Amino acid sequence: MKIFKKVFVPLLASVLLCATVLPSVSNAEQVTKPEVNLVQTEVIQTDRGEATVTTNFNDDNHRITTVVENGKTTKIEYFTKDQTLLIDGVKQENFNVKESRSDFSLNAVPSGGTFVGKFDYSYDWVNVGIAYAAAAIATVTKAPVSTILTILGVGASLNTQSYYTIYQYSYPRKCEAIPYANHTVFYQDASRNKVTGTADSAKFFSSQPYPIGCTP
Repeated sequence: MKIFKKVFVPLLASVLLCATVLPSVSNAEQVTKPEVNLVQTEVIQTDRGEATVTTNFNDDNHRITTVVENGKTTKIEYFTKDQTLLIDGVKQENFNVKESRSDFSLNAVPSGGTFVGKFDYSYDWVNVGIAYAAAAIATVTKAPVSTILTILGVGASLNTQSYYTIYQYSYPRKCEAIPYANHTVFYQDASRNKVTGTADSAKFFSSQPYPIGCTP
């Protein structure tokens, strides 16, 4: 996937009942690399209780998410270069990506943004569970886990196959790095004709900015 490497920088129980976003806290005297927009923590409520989902984007080529539920910790890893998704070290064979060579977006381009490309994903999480599926997809898309959990929950009783497309946009260079943002559209089936929901990421850098404290 040669083109993918050139243009697509790394873009994420039961139906969601409630979600609370918790800010990341760091010690300014000990941390040399600010974690603004790099560590995202959310608390979600599932039918099995409360779960805390923390995603670490410090290394955008190797994103790591942990889900802590009822004292059990599940580790989700996503390697962007080869599009590999692991849950507790097990490769998710039902996770697929198809690169589109489209040079245009059917969505309204965000103010100041430039369309980069779109990429079609599908993921059958039948043996995973909806909460972990939402966390995994959030790791790929960088959209909030709570938003994705709500979208997946709509049709979870009928289908565990998720189809979604990431539309990526770039913005003018800032602090010697290029900011990006993802707009993710979820579909009912493989035809990708009926939209079931959308989720947006915050702006992010795929490489370290200078100065380090700069944010997108």
